[in-house]
Amino acid sequence: MSKNNLIALLILAALGGAAVVYNLNEPSGTISKDLTPGFDRFKAIDLSAVEKITISKGKSKDPQKLELKRSGDGWILPTAWDYPADKKKVQEVLDELKKVKTGERSGSQRTSHANFKVDEEKGVVLTLFDAKGTQLGQLVAGGDTQSRTFASGSFVRFEDENEVWKIDASLRNKLISYPEKVEPKGFIEKVLYKLPEEHEAVRVTLTRADQNILVEKRVVETPVEKKDEKKDAESDPTKAGEGGIAEASKEAKPETKKEDEYWITSGTTSFKVDKSKQYDASSLFTRDLRIEDAAEKKDPKDYGLDKPQLKVTVTYRKKDQKDAPEQSATFSFGNAIKEDKEGEQKGEDKAYYAMLEGEAGGGRIYSVAKWDFTTWNKQVKDFEKPPEPKPEEKKDEKKDEKKDEAKAEKKEEPKLAAPPAPEPKKDAPRNEPTKAAPKPSAAAPTAPEKGPEKVKVSHVLFMYKGSERALETVTRTKDEAKKAADDLLVEIKKDPSKFADHAKKHSDCPSKEDGGDLGEFGRGAMTKIFEDAAFSLKPGELSSVVETEFGYHIIQRTK
Repeated sequence: MSKNNLIALLILAALGGAAVVYNLNEPSGTISKDLTPGFDRFKAIDLSAVEKITISKGKSKDPQKLELKRSGDGWILPTAWDYPADKKKVQEVLDELKKVKTGERSGSQRTSHANFKVDEEKGVVLTLFDAKGTQLGQLVAGGDTQSRTFASGSFVRFEDENEVWKIDASLRNKLISYPEKVEPKGFIEKVLYKLPEEHEAVRVTLTRADQNILVEKRVVETPVEKKDEKKDAESDPTKAGEGGIAEASKEAKPETKKEDEYWITSGTTSFKVDKSKQYDASSLFTRDLRIEDAAEKKDPKDYGLDKPQLKVTVTYRKKDQKDAPEQSATFSFGNAIKEDKEGEQKGEDKAYYAMLEGEAGGGRIYSVAKWDFTTWNKQVKDFEKPPEPKPEEKKDEKKDEKKDEAKAEKKEEPKLAAPPAPEPKKDAPRNEPTKAAPKPSAAAPTAPEKGPEKVKVSHVLFMYKGSERALETVTRTKDEAKKAADDLLVEIKKDPSKFADHAKKHSDCPSKEDGGDLGEFGRGAMTKIFEDAAFSLKPGELSSVVETEFGYHIIQRTK
């Protein structure tokens, strides 16, 4: 035995064995049978009796707190002007709390709390209350860990106890927003408007300061192209059937199919939307409106909503029931919110204030991303058929083709040497420079080709935890998202025609359902980095991996 160990034992003996040695990182492989009182109280809670949840983080440095309160069959945020909470997200928290039944002891001293992120500054404190406001239990959620079931777990401690436990429940990422913030934004219901299930929109009205647009969906029956059986029978009697040519000559009832048409009415103008622009019209009938955050409750005119830039009314009814009563939803877009961060986009519009009218909205005001605003903010020209080339331009093209053919057939003539410089004048002074023959002037530089006014693209988006509007299911890191995008780009380049298949399989954008298709858009509709990349592509061309605040994109221009 070493001298130091012998001294330590003598000291312990002198203290009468009263000292207890704690290991800051006790072995976590053994399930603790003796849970602490706080742990026992928490696991005994009837979660169906929980009526209020408070979540807080930090006491001295930027303290944060939010409150969730049950309201009917849903939840609201009293600390954020009673805005509705996302029921699904609150339920996810409660589902994880159901797993808090047993754990593995990982620490026993307060000095170890910071290591597990369960201290007063890093820990996320969750407290449960019943309908009378009585506290049912409390835990402090710390860092994530790999649990025994290979699912994401958490380090936690209960009430003001010192013991740290490793549990199977994944809590921290359910309670905070990126980056490590407790804020109402993380729990607010993000879908402001969604077409009810088993319903279909029949018309959309867009009211703008400069024009009102009515977009109608009409279902029409069109004939199905059918093979000419009579002609086949005449050319080959064996195909005429038992009745011969006479039977084939009988007119069969024409088959038809139902198709959706979209019509635009604005003032005295009325026209059917061209097929090339049909996506712009049809998407208005199925699109959701998602919000970014809740705004402080003020008079709507403070947000420009008394005279909105755009008002949208969607009229809908029960699906396939023409006589069903019609219902409608109306939402308005007000002032733009400017980008205030330093950089190229500072001062540009990044979001807009929006409000849903009627009882469902409750007069609440939200912020909506620029992308969501521009998808609704349509003008008549967005539905018009692109202009056909002028006849003169077509003729000129043919002339140019003939000229090119004539040049190709014509034999190449020998090039003439440049004329020699003229002899200097005899009476010219010796120091006068000899004037060389003038060189042929170079052709004037042509003006750069004007880029397209609009492009149509598809994309694959790899979000990462913390990227703008990242889905709750996204857990990959930023580096992992970049690597995934790089690897997929290599795969797509092998066969770009399968771009849509890759988008459906890998993309984190809702457009994945349409193979990544974002439709046609002009300048100013997308975030600038994405827009510049899209407009720099030629039809059919792939971009490199493009990084925006939403994640990493692979873009393919389709038109």
